[in-house]
Amino acid sequence: MLLSLSTMLSVAGCGSAGKGTEPDIKVTEGVPTYEDNAHIERGAYCMPAKENYMYPDSINGALDSAKANYKSNINEQEFKDYKDAGFTFMLTEYNADWEINENFSETNLYTTMQLAEKLGIPVIVHTGPLERFTTTDDFRISNENKEYLQKLVSTLSTYKMFRGFSFKDEPKAEYAQTFKAYKDYLLTLKPNAMFFGSFHPIYGSAHVSFSSNNKNAREEYSKYIDAYLTNMNSFTYDYYPLRVDGARKVNFIMDSWYENLELVASKAKKHNNAKIGLTIQSSSYGQPGQQDTSSHARTISTKEDIGFQIYSALAYGVKEFGYFTYWLHWGTTDPAAETFYDAMVMPPEKSGGAGIKTDCYYAVQAMNKELEKFDHVMLNFDWQGTMAVAPEGKTKSAVLSKVADYKNERIKDVSVSEETIIGCLKDGKGYDGYMLVNATEPSEKKTDEVTVSFYKATKALAYVNGEEQTITLKDGSYTFKLGAGEGVFVIPIV
Repeated sequence: MLLSLSTMLSVAGCGSAGKGTEPDIKVTEGVPTYEDNAHIERGAYCMPAKENYMYPDSINGALDSAKANYKSNINEQEFKDYKDAGFTFMLTEYNADWEINENFSETNLYTTMQLAEKLGIPVIVHTGPLERFTTTDDFRISNENKEYLQKLVSTLSTYKMFRGFSFKDEPKAEYAQTFKAYKDYLLTLKPNAMFFGSFHPIYGSAHVSFSSNNKNAREEYSKYIDAYLTNMNSFTYDYYPLRVDGARKVNFIMDSWYENLELVASKAKKHNNAKIGLTIQSSSYGQPGQQDTSSHARTISTKEDIGFQIYSALAYGVKEFGYFTYWLHWGTTDPAAETFYDAMVMPPEKSGGAGIKTDCYYAVQAMNKELEKFDHVMLNFDWQGTMAVAPEGKTKSAVLSKVADYKNERIKDVSVSEETIIGCLKDGKGYDGYMLVNATEPSEKKTDEVTVSFYKATKALAYVNGEEQTITLKDGSYTFKLGAGEGVFVIPIV
């Protein structure tokens, strides 16, 4: 990412706050400081495979005979690799049924906790019973269920790395009150527990409710968000935006990408700035044998692919990330089913071998390291709105056209060479923050030149590749050159 000073007298641009006499706006003066005492949480589905986990057919559960009797990859080196990728917590995905007699029906959860304790990796626990308990619209908690949870928490609390719980993945709206009931009860057993799980995206609106008819996807999805923000005061959801048209061999961004980010951010703002999170696409999937004819989630292989998703999300106030997926999820040859083609780590070629890191692993690792440098700053800022800006004289793409025409009073003018989004945020002391993001499909490798002019600003803090810089503005203006998948966070100061 390059920065260059630009003298801008009167730059016309989409999303401009307007020119003329400087408006009478109140700004917080001085240079803000942010204590580096917290981070944006990051975790990933799915964990290194247990014995014989690889590779069931996703339809009938039949094991690939060539992979039967494979040894578990739940070991210290695999867990160290996970931590080294820059994740702040681990999700158990073994669906272990913890029995009343205080034994797990599988030993993997005990092994996971022991390894996590040794390596210092916080663990969010998912068990079969806990998923079953929350997959219902009956939010009453039976005494039997309470007894199970009491013994589960009591046993796991012997581990310092036991951090919290995961309920049903991609639940329906009818389960919202059940989620709340179990969250409230579990907090009595483990105060300050963290809860993590992914909800549906807008393109999954047909699945958000038992009564959903998907005739109005936005309306159905809006009700779904409200249900969980009301009951959980948080909403972390899936959205996998990077696709490939198999027939034309063209990569593209799903056109509801920013619409989904904006809809959730708007709802969270109305719910007292409730915390929102996003699960990042780090795998490809589709229907077997149709990669060359249909559109599907494409392979993720570069830091630009990951950065595009992360910086876009930060522009909408996202404060938590999941990734899907770390270890290959499953595979099937059924032509009518969904299957997964790749992930950050692929299965070993032979039993007992190490997981094979792909380019995606290193891309995620690099982006996590970049985020780690300034995520403590982002945690102080709440979303106000996002501007979608197209180059002068060009019509916005279908992706940007669904973003509201937001204007921010601090921005005098903005011009861009490529499609851009500008997330407008504010911290508790009144400082304004702006996340500028190159909104082009990252594999196209386009550089975006963004010139932005602020009212009442002589300098700015700019977080470039995560590193803090102090820049001098010329008449309130500066030009940023954003490479593919890049973003820069700017705090104008007087």
